Amino acid sequence: QFANAQSAYTRALQLEAPNKKANAALFYNRSACHKQLGNLHLAMRDATLAADADPQLSARAWWRAAEAALELGDEEAADEAIQAGLKAQPGCVPLKMLAAQLDASAKGL
Repeated sequence: QFANAQSAYTRALQLEAPNKKANAALFYNRSACHKQLGNLHLAMRDATLAADADPQLSARAWWRAAEAALELGDEEAADEAIQAGLKAQPGCVPLKMLAAQLDASAKGL
């Protein structure tokens, strides 16, 4: 199911539509498929591409990138994604929660 969706999003992206918002949504959704399939590096890449393509989607996309980075154990990349997301949307509660989780992890809690 996720593999089929991932393929569909990839085919849609290959059309190279000039609509940045549509492409951002495709990258964001493909990122979710990658994450579910265990392709965490690809999930981070697509989430970053989504954030770069659409500022309105960026907080959610950075959250997804940070979550994938944490699952990979890459705390530096997670922190960078969290900070980028909070810069785009300072009040984003899910990003603040990830930041608190990362901080607690760094302190050994």
